[in-house]
Amino acid sequence: MNPLIQKQFQDTADRIDGIRYAFARLQKDAQHQQDQRDKLLQELWSKRKELASLNRLAEDYDSVEAKAQQYEAQKRELRERLRRVLDSLKALRSEFLS
Repeated sequence: MNPLIQKQFQDTADRIDGIRYAFARLQKDAQHQQDQRDKLLQELWSKRKELASLNRLAEDYDSVEAKAQQYEAQKRELRERLRRVLDSLKALRSEFLS
């Protein structure tokens, strides 16, 4: 076979091997990127679930805080009423003892 043609065949074969190698690397890189994408999606879903849970907790906290303030106001009112009852009882006792 003509050496020039044989060299061209060899150069073409070498280029095809280079393209195969590059294609294999691209496939490997693409698979790696797909794996990373899947991992990031899993993390995203996990963070969304966590955020939804935290939002529910925040809503619950606001409700509990409002109830606690309501109970605190009721407690102050009861203490004031009890103080007035106690003052009235002391006054009545003083009247009976005098």
